[in-house]
Amino acid sequence: MWASRGCSLFVSIVLLALLALPGASFAQEKDARQTFSSEKRFSKEPKFRIESIEVPNGGEVLTLFVSGLQESSGPEASSEIPLVSVLRDTLGDDDPSNDKLKDVWVLTYTRPNTLQGIAAAIPFLYARAGNKGGVSSGPPPTFINLSNTERPVWNRFFWLVLQSAAIDPYGLAVKASTRSLRQNISNYREGQLSRALTALSVYKNLAGGEEELTDREFDELRARMLLDNKMFGGLVDESRLKKVATDSTIKQMDTRGHNWELLRQRAEHEGLYFDPLELPDRSATHALVWVSRSDLANTPPKRYSSRFLNISNPWNDDNLKRWNGYTQIWYFDSEKRRVTADTPGATPRTMIPLALYGLDDTKVPLILIDFRKSLNAKGREVSGRLINDVTRNILSLSPFGDLPYFAGRSAFNFVIGRRGIDFSQSSRVKSYAQLKFMLAFENFIEPGLKSEIASRIERVSSNPLQNDFESEARIAREQFSALVTYARDPKGLAARLDRERREEIAKLNESGKSHVFYQIANVVSFGSYTHRAKPSPETIGSLSLARSTNYYSRFLEDTLKASPRVEVTADITKVKEAVTYLLQHAEAADPRIARTTSQLFLQTDDRELKQLCLDGLSKMSSKNSEAELQRIYKDKGTNDEWKMVVSAYLRLPDNPDLRESSMLKSLSNVPGQ
Repeated sequence: MWASRGCSLFVSIVLLALLALPGASFAQEKDARQTFSSEKRFSKEPKFRIESIEVPNGGEVLTLFVSGLQESSGPEASSEIPLVSVLRDTLGDDDPSNDKLKDVWVLTYTRPNTLQGIAAAIPFLYARAGNKGGVSSGPPPTFINLSNTERPVWNRFFWLVLQSAAIDPYGLAVKASTRSLRQNISNYREGQLSRALTALSVYKNLAGGEEELTDREFDELRARMLLDNKMFGGLVDESRLKKVATDSTIKQMDTRGHNWELLRQRAEHEGLYFDPLELPDRSATHALVWVSRSDLANTPPKRYSSRFLNISNPWNDDNLKRWNGYTQIWYFDSEKRRVTADTPGATPRTMIPLALYGLDDTKVPLILIDFRKSLNAKGREVSGRLINDVTRNILSLSPFGDLPYFAGRSAFNFVIGRRGIDFSQSSRVKSYAQLKFMLAFENFIEPGLKSEIASRIERVSSNPLQNDFESEARIAREQFSALVTYARDPKGLAARLDRERREEIAKLNESGKSHVFYQIANVVSFGSYTHRAKPSPETIGSLSLARSTNYYSRFLEDTLKASPRVEVTADITKVKEAVTYLLQHAEAADPRIARTTSQLFLQTDDRELKQLCLDGLSKMSSKNSEAELQRIYKDKGTNDEWKMVVSAYLRLPDNPDLRESSMLKSLSNVPGQ
């Protein structure tokens, strides 16, 4: 009965939310409109740079800075903002194969002050609670610990059990308050993460191969950040990180292209103008929709569908005809194509901004700013959050435990998805964070429009933990200064790096059961206990060997996945170098390397590399290596000449037919594969 009542209330809330949406007309109209492409907005490219700070104990902190440029031709302003810092453990040598990324700091991410923390715990308070003042003199909070990505997974389970078993029974007020606090923290973290990922991607695309982070490090960093908010993301194996990063990039490009077309076609169908906003690397994350003042004066009121646009009808809006807000002057030629002001015969038009959209949601373009109705976008964000908070925190409904609620929620999601109505609060959080990142570039958006967007975006924010753009820039600089002090202190980051190394060494010798036990002990003790190896002169050497063998093993695995023939995509010299290293340290190599080596033999035509692979398998002296030699011998792609070589390693009885066939092929000069 309770579930049925909860489902009924949920449906009522949904209907009220849908009725409150402006312009929720389902009428459609076919009216072709010419596309007008946006002009390039950058007179000069923004600057990205990475600064390296040495850590006394054999490490370095790499920090990504971004800066906009002054609009005038004078000297550049000191508007440089540090966004992301990452600790790289080099073990004090110049060998890149044993380097490892350890910790990540998103420098705009900070602990809330008392007022923000209290406001974040108030149920149904969807508004900012002011800005945080100064930050502490200590190091900034670590965003991701790359040396132990499993810990957050255990922490999530621990808090899930603690919330359900120990906190929720204290009453509705305590339950709603604690869950609201955790949700606001999660949303705040997700927004900061989205901005950091956008900054790293733009830097990577603009660096032109001169980036400080290697491709492998960049893929690992990006993948771990993408997996950070996933329930089991910390358990993903290192060998799959490259695929995670690649798949995410492809999906993101597909999503943006899909939403670009949806919004463009809908805007042109309604007689409006589509204007994409591109990042410095020319990737479009947002778009504006405009209307011409002259079109408003000359076009009579007509039927209008708000599908995908999610704004009210501009053609019968008298306020637009008397608009005294922000406008731009665009120029068009005789064929109604947008041109520059100095084009002969160009005709000026006054353009009025209607709405700004994000293009990264998986279903529809998300309206972020409605220039006529400021509560439109916020109402949608609050509606989505309100539905979740009521059903989960008040009614205690779950899609997995309440079938009526699951059916009603599924039907609701289907309807709003088909009709282009956006309630995706999570995607909106990411889009707002990306939009704030755009505001860091002074030449990116015309100053008047930039000021208009900056003022409106703060009013739309619904998270009490959120700081405005100016405060975040100040916080980032202050936290970077504190991080520099911490990195240069021998008792600071150097000591922490030593502890993380000993923790990594301890894991090398842990069994599966003991590893689970130590993780549980760490979570239950709230992080006060961490299993670490005792320091000794031999530990650094064993750690270096383990990292290097893992580095070369992953390199070979990625090479095999890239192409059916190794020579096509890989530098064969580097491949031989990797095989040689693993051959020299066969006892320390991962047992899976036997499979990788045999597959490498089958996917190359290089005779020297083939021989290296066979030598490596023979020296591994394990059941796996012997089984892989048998696999090569039986494989249809292995010709008789190489079967003779493999049979010698396996000490098989002499096969006269095989020996004769091999001799004939050698005399005929037949290629090896």
